[in-house]
Amino acid sequence: MISRMYLSGRASGLIIDTPASFTTPNLGALKGDRTRYGIVRHAIEAFKINVLLVIGNEKLAIEMEKLFSPTGVQVLRGTKSSGVRRCGD
Repeated sequence: MISRMYLSGRASGLIIDTPASFTTPNLGALKGDRTRYGIVRHAIEAFKINVLLVIGNEKLAIEMEKLFSPTGVQVLRGTKSSGVRRCGD
């Protein structure tokens, strides 16, 4: 019989909010390394992420879909609320 704790753990999740700098294509790459989005790729592998939510950046969402959909990561697109403003505006 499967324990309740096991089932609730399997149904839980984690939200990882990353700084915008994570989406710099060559950030963290060694000289000559052509891997794009290496930090995002590393975070997906380290945390075993299966759903990636991209908010307010259509181009980035498309790039993430191209890179990660073949690996089984579901990429979701979200729109930024019209009331959201960048810091310093």
